[in-house]
Amino acid sequence: MIFLAGCSFSNDDVNEITIEPYQLNEEEQKLVSITGVNMNFFKLNGSLKENEDLNLYIQEYKNGEPSNFKMLTELRTENTSFDNETISIGYNSFSLEGNESLYNWIIGSPSGSSSATSYVKNIKGSSFLTTISEKVNLKRNEPVIIGIWGGTKNGLIPTGLVSGNGELSEDFQKIDVAYVFMIELVEK
Repeated sequence: MIFLAGCSFSNDDVNEITIEPYQLNEEEQKLVSITGVNMNFFKLNGSLKENEDLNLYIQEYKNGEPSNFKMLTELRTENTSFDNETISIGYNSFSLEGNESLYNWIIGSPSGSSSATSYVKNIKGSSFLTTISEKVNLKRNEPVIIGIWGGTKNGLIPTGLVSGNGELSEDFQKIDVAYVFMIELVEK
């Protein structure tokens, strides 16, 4: 007698979208450096299902709490596959009168770029970092933090703003103002 056993699973359980940091080569670094924009780059791979979208967004936090400022970009294209597609996050800033600066937040995607501006006051120290160091598999409705710009009034930026499980850490509460860049696989 022969017994056949099989396992079944729903295609909704399998996710094939990944994001990973992209390290610029020397020539690319030179080109980006002359733009005056601070940018971090990532590669996307995989395919969206018919009922999925991929969102890239920036959320402002003040004293560790989310504010009303949020910028969202949908990454779905006519072709729902990503084959080493480059996306970028970044900013440029301009000093204004007094202790105020104007920040232009930028998201670059295969379909173009989008930006939003905000005014930041009394910041004496800031840092912009990529928060993932290897390929990450995206899971539906679980945002992944890919970058943070954080600023403080005292000039001291704590390390370890993101915990080992990818969530904002207790040290994040010490940041006076932050802009958190996230990517999320969502239902359409």
